[in-house]
Amino acid sequence: MPTEEGGLQFQVVDTSNLSDFKKLCLILFPVRYPPSFFKSLIAGKMDSGDSCGGSLGYADGRPIGLVSWSHSDGRSHMLNLGVLAQHRRKGIGSRLLEFIPPKPVISLYVQSSNQEALDFYESKGFKKIRLEKSYYRRLDPPDAYFLEQYRD
Repeated sequence: MPTEEGGLQFQVVDTSNLSDFKKLCLILFPVRYPPSFFKSLIAGKMDSGDSCGGSLGYADGRPIGLVSWSHSDGRSHMLNLGVLAQHRRKGIGSRLLEFIPPKPVISLYVQSSNQEALDFYESKGFKKIRLEKSYYRRLDPPDAYFLEQYRD
């Protein structure tokens, strides 16, 4: 169900907008997601059995940002979050974070060289827990920080 705020529209990822989600993933992320990732989002369940979902942000009918997550018991794990460069620093990423199911802990991985993303997440209360060496097999650098945010 679409929600509108200040000229922005947000939609849950489904079959009607999956192509927008895929296009943004190609533009925003150096990682290439397999078809099974997108099937899981639509089905609402990961291969692991965890529930999952995603949301898209639109401005003037054009997709400009996305977020996806999986969740189980007391934890949500952010699979990705991105906003097109020309729309950053306008609160869209913060708004997309709100679509992640309210669990006591949210976790995510960020490539160690992505300072802009690290700064964003730290400003939202995420803490670096550890550095995972060689987390990304096909990226340079391959290391990633594992971050967590604790909610009340």
